[in-house]
Amino acid sequence: MSARLLVIDDDAVTRELLTEVLQDEGYAVEACESGKLALARSAEETFDLAITDVRMPEMDGIAVTQALKAKQPELQVIVMTAFGSVETAVEAIRHGAFDYVSKPMNLDEIKSTVRRALTARDLSESS
Repeated sequence: MSARLLVIDDDAVTRELLTEVLQDEGYAVEACESGKLALARSAEETFDLAITDVRMPEMDGIAVTQALKAKQPELQVIVMTAFGSVETAVEAIRHGAFDYVSKPMNLDEIKSTVRRALTARDLSESS
């Protein structure tokens, strides 16, 4: 069974591009344009990994990460932002993110990070 991924970004172009690229990799991908919608979907469905933007209206990616991890601790979360800084990266990791990637996106880096996160999840589940 393919891994279930949740993409969360208020930018439609980024959301659609990530969805298409990750579906081409064989993942089942669902996309949400806000953190609140993503939390509602995660209450209905179980996901293996989430990719969230940091800067979004209403609820930022750090808050989304915290809420998702509180509901499903084994969920891997990758945080991405165009406004990258060491402080933001440290904060994201401190709040449970698996990793952090910068925009503009390097699609090979995203695919590699997703694979690493899912491998880490599988290893922690099997131990």
